[in-house]
Amino acid sequence: MDRETYERLVKNSTSGTTQSSRAARQKQIRAKQRKNALIGLCIGVALFTSVTLAGVKALATRIGNNIEVAQSINEFHREVVYKNTHRTQDYQHYWYDYYEIGKEVKSDEDVYKLVQDIGEYQTDKVLATRDDIEDTVQDYIKNRDYKDLKDFNETNYERILIQNDINEKQRELNEMTHESIVKADTETQELGGK
Repeated sequence: MDRETYERLVKNSTSGTTQSSRAARQKQIRAKQRKNALIGLCIGVALFTSVTLAGVKALATRIGNNIEVAQSINEFHREVVYKNTHRTQDYQHYWYDYYEIGKEVKSDEDVYKLVQDIGEYQTDKVLATRDDIEDTVQDYIKNRDYKDLKDFNETNYERILIQNDINEKQRELNEMTHESIVKADTETQELGGK
């Protein structure tokens, strides 16, 4: 075996790397793996944070909507139910004036608010006083093409939110109109005074 063949075999058998160069290469590989793991961790944290923030935003919106609907139900209670609720003589119990409450029920939203406020049983008694609508909540729902009570609740929940938005936009429009009128009157007075 000549010298060139021997060196070629030695070179091929160790691939030209010594133990120290293999250790250095292993350090480079581990450093790259740590860097990749850190990048993966950062991406994971970023995704988790974005999903969490989206969930918090959706939850906050839902809570805000629930508060709006609850305020609408409370307003209906104050204006209609509370003024037609009477105490017994011993002040231990109360009773509703179903006929007077029934006169105030004018829409699906009112029936929804009534069911949410005093319950389905009491609402049935209110509806029974009316000749122009059905006697029970279930009959009322069936004849209005709702699938069931859940569908009725969801639909009217959304209607109340939409009506609140319309009322808010109308209030903003009225304020802008009022401001425009006041501004025009002020300008007219300034021009007339000169």
